[in-house]
Amino acid sequence: MRIRFLIDTGFEGECALSFEIFKEIIGEELQGIPFESITGEIIHTRAKLVELRIMNRAIKAICYSFEGLDENLLGEEIARKLNLVLDYKQDKIDDP
Repeated sequence: MRIRFLIDTGFEGECALSFEIFKEIIGEELQGIPFESITGEIIHTRAKLVELRIMNRAIKAICYSFEGLDENLLGEEIARKLNLVLDYKQDKIDDP
């Protein structure tokens, strides 16, 4: 399935999926880690181990979700694992 992600530099995890997409992905569902929202609310999550294909590379990542989440996010940890360069000035991602 093709999914469009936003890179969230404030997200310390690897991947967060909208709840609708998360439910469609086949795989064992695990109890995720709690997150603190920007308002200070503690959110309990669910998790699945998935394979992501990003810029012609495959990587296994733990993707989190919770009821009500409507965005797909990649944290900087994925960029680090794939050795990607986030160029904020030119608003692009490079694969050196």
